[in-house]
Amino acid sequence: MPSLTAPAQTNLQLYLQLAEAGWSDVDLVRARDSYEFMTRLFAGHFRGNGKPFLAHLVGIASILAELGTNPDLVLAGLIHGTYGLGEFGCGTRGVTPEKREVVRRAVGTELERRAFDYVSFEWSAESIRRMAEDPARLAANEREILLLRLTDELEDETYGGDLWERKHEHKLRKYGDALQCQPGLARALGFPTLAAALEQLQEAPAAIPEVLRGARWASFVLA
Repeated sequence: MPSLTAPAQTNLQLYLQLAEAGWSDVDLVRARDSYEFMTRLFAGHFRGNGKPFLAHLVGIASILAELGTNPDLVLAGLIHGTYGLGEFGCGTRGVTPEKREVVRRAVGTELERRAFDYVSFEWSAESIRRMAEDPARLAANEREILLLRLTDELEDETYGGDLWERKHEHKLRKYGDALQCQPGLARALGFPTLAAALEQLQEAPAAIPEVLRGARWASFVLA
């Protein structure tokens, strides 16, 4: 059974997890349709460590399901990278009205809104510290996107994640000690198990054979 620190990595593992959690047939079909849409946007996409990007998306959805969040939020995790790195066939990244319409037709207005909110959400050392100072000021939709962000950070570290590539050093330079705020933010959102998992990975990172570490620090695409 998937867990917070060992989430599902394939669509089949995720489907079984959601079925065992009692998801309705309607929501299970939405999960399948969302995943199949992601296979179009992320064909040939890999994390910097060589992990298929689809596995990362599935992992985030799996963690959110394990946390007991509602189907809309779980599926938002599955499609969260749509505008940041998804390939729509036009050779560009980011949001356009045309892309938003494609996504709405594929997964519906509500999920598209969450994908748009995710890519619009500020995530920097300064914003992390600001949210940590007063998390109660966050609006409901901001709390949802913050949860997605924290789950993304946890999934990134699953099985050693960032440590297999050079992204780890880049992340430390970019965010510094702001990363230490993440467990506290998870607790403020009401997810102590997520906070504990984040702390566990910060305190005891996986042991990665140096000889297997890659030179990349970002996701890439193979034709």
